[in-house]
Amino acid sequence: MKKILSLALAALMLVSVVPMVYAADVDYTQGTAVSYTGTGTEQYTVTVPAELAPGESGSVIVEGTWASNRVLTVTADATVTLTNSIDTQDTKTLDVIFQTFTIPGDNTTDIALGREVEVEAIENALFGTWSGKFNYNVEIKDDVPRGPIA
Repeated sequence: MKKILSLALAALMLVSVVPMVYAADVDYTQGTAVSYTGTGTEQYTVTVPAELAPGESGSVIVEGTWASNRVLTVTADATVTLTNSIDTQDTKTLDVIFQTFTIPGDNTTDIALGREVEVEAIENALFGTWSGKFNYNVEIKDDVPRGPIA
């Protein structure tokens, strides 16, 4: 009787050592599939100086999130025309110094980058208020070549 009991216990131990794996409605021989769908949303903010005087500079800041298969590009007008408040026929065109930048998205982190914009100094403007404005252009689009931030 001792031999039968010992043999039964040995068989029970052997059966309990063999791992049993069950997968519901899936072929478990290929492993466990793991997937996740990101919850991020595409959003960005471009902050520009509200006012600059000739010869001054300010910061253009881009912050936000967008996927790595998208790229955001910020450009500015090349010049600004200032008109004299005393004589509207009297104008001066000044250069706007701004290096265009192109920012590829990132699938894992927020983006925050800045770049300086400067307006050329004015000359020979003794009387009146000289004013004008220039614009920024922001574009986001798909399928761009990968590369470093330009």
